[in-house]
Order: sequence, then C-alpha cells, then structure tokens
Amino acid sequence: MNKKRIAHTAAMLAAVLLIAAAGLLAYKFNQKINVLGAQLDGISARLSQAEDSAAGADYYNIGFDNQEAARITVHSGQEKGTYRFWQLPLQTGNQGASYVIELPGGELIVIDGGFKGDGDYLHDFLMERGGVVKGWFLTHPHVDHIGAFLYNVNKEGHNGLTIQNVYYSPFTPEYFTEEAEGKDLKALNEYLLFDEFEAARNSIADIPFIPMLADDRLEIGGITVDCLHSFDGTIYHVNSNSLVLNFDFGGYRIMITGDITDGSLSKMLERIPQGDDRWKTDCVQIPHHGFGGFTDQLLRLTQPGLAFIDCTLPQYYDRDEEGNLGDGRFGTQETAAILKNRNLPSLKAFNGPNEIVID
Repeated sequence: MNKKRIAHTAAMLAAVLLIAAAGLLAYKFNQKINVLGAQLDGISARLSQAEDSAAGADYYNIGFDNQEAARITVHSGQEKGTYRFWQLPLQTGNQGASYVIELPGGELIVIDGGFKGDGDYLHDFLMERGGVVKGWFLTHPHVDHIGAFLYNVNKEGHNGLTIQNVYYSPFTPEYFTEEAEGKDLKALNEYLLFDEFEAARNSIADIPFIPMLADDRLEIGGITVDCLHSFDGTIYHVNSNSLVLNFDFGGYRIMITGDITDGSLSKMLERIPQGDDRWKTDCVQIPHHGFGGFTDQLLRLTQPGLAFIDCTLPQYYDRDEEGNLGDGRFGTQETAAILKNRNLPSLKAFNGPNEIVID
C-alpha cells in the first residue's frame, strides 16, 4: 500500500513538474514573441519614418540640369484603393500646368494640360493608361492651361480619348467685350483661348460641359472636390478668376490654384474664414507657376507639407535669353525663398513626371 502511495505521489510530482516546465517554456516563448513584436514595431516605425522623410525631402537643391522625377507614397488610411497623382513635364519650353489623376478603377482625371504644344505628350500619357477621362477640370482659358485640352477635344473622335465630363470656370463673353470702369479689355484678351473654348463647348454634343461655381462640391471617383473659388465678374483679371479646387482623397488633400492672386484670396476670405476646414490641404499648387508676386498668404491659410511649381527649369532659376542666371525676370527665386523660409519642399514640373501614390 505504501509503495502504491509512493508511486502515485511520484507520478503526481512528475506531472506537476512537467506542467511547470511547460509553463516556463510558454512564458519564455511569449517573451521572445513580445521581443520580436517590439523589434518588428521598431522596424515598421523606422520604415514609416523613412517614408515620411522621403515625402518631406528637400527638392529645392535639385541640380540645374537634373531631370529626375520624384515618386512619393502617402498612406492616407482610405480604403477605396490606390490613387496616383502626376505633375507632368512641359513640352514647349514655356510655363504651363498639367496634372493627371488615376482612379482605383483605372479611369483618369485631368487638370488643365498646358499649351497646344503639350497636347501630344498629354494624349500619349492618357492613352497609355486607357484613355478614359472621367473628368477634365479647366481652371481658366489661358493658352498655357487650356491649350492641350482644345488640341485633343477638337480632333476627330476626340483623338481616341473618352472624355466623360468637362468642368470649367464659367467666364462669359461679355466679360471680355463690355467696357467697365477699371477694366482693361486689351489685357483681358491677351493669351486667351476663350472663343475657341466657347465654340467647342457649344458644338460638342457628346461631352457635358459643367460650370463649377464657388462652394460647389463634387464627388468623382471616390474623391471629394471642393470648389473654393470660381469666375467672379467683378474681378477684372483673368488669372484671379481661376478655379481653386481642393481634392480630398479620403484623408489626403491636394489643392489646385491655377493662376490666382492675393486679390482672389481676399474674395475667398469673404466667404471662407481663416481656419475653416476647407482651407486645409497637404499639398498645394503654387499659383501662376511660382512667378513673382507670390506671397505666403496662401501658405498661411492652407498650411501644406508639399508644393507644386509649374515653370520651366530656366524660368525657375531666372535665366535670361543669354543664359545668365539670376536676372530676376520671372521672380521665381523670390518664391523659392518664401518656400525655403517655411521649410516647404516643392515638386517642379521640369523634373516630371512627378508622382504621388495615395493608398
């Protein structure tokens, strides 16, 4: 009987020791898992910091002849799919503005497009991505913004492109023809393709032309587009009547400003107070290609982390016709100084196509 008890006790003790050993092993295993998890978290954090650093890279110091395009990935937290936003290079040796968005489903959005001389490059870029344009936004009817659109839309079959909608700032014919105090009709009609645009708008039946008004909100391809500014017949300056559009990709915003001026901002502030959420953006197009006259008022209102500049390389460095640097004819270095003082990096069209991937 005693032997049986001893054997039973020994078996119980062995079982207890086995359970204790298993518990110790499990504890150590969990500790290793926790350490590994912490290491992975650290790696993830470092990768995230590296991505943030890349997104905030200083693009001011690009070499004079550097033609490298930038690619930035942004993790916005939206769950609609991957968006791609391109700032395209200019092909005519002049300033312009040309942006393309690729939606998760493959359709495209175009903003302006540049001169007619930019039309072939833009056409090929769009066709390589399927050629289906869900929306084409035109900020104002100057040759360096609307030319590429007219070049393509006036071709037979719209040059192979499928253009589903056109959105524009609704200038009127009277604005360019009727006299008014303080209005310089000659200046208003310079560099203009308004008549050609009106002819296309009135003759092309298979594309809806939709005017964008201030305070309009549009949902397109999962993007919310807020129109902060549009044509105002009391402002006698074409650039100042550009569309201002804030594209919200579900947590990441890009603001397009066309060629607006501080006068435009004053009008906007009458409707949208400083601090209003509609001003907030992550990336802003510097108005009028970054040329002289730009102040930091827009940057103070929008507080962006990145900027676009849409001029040529010689214009950016204020080259004169003989190739000398720094003559100040464009004023772009003054703009660059403002951005540097705010530690705001910029992507420049002459290094494009620059790409922002938003997932």
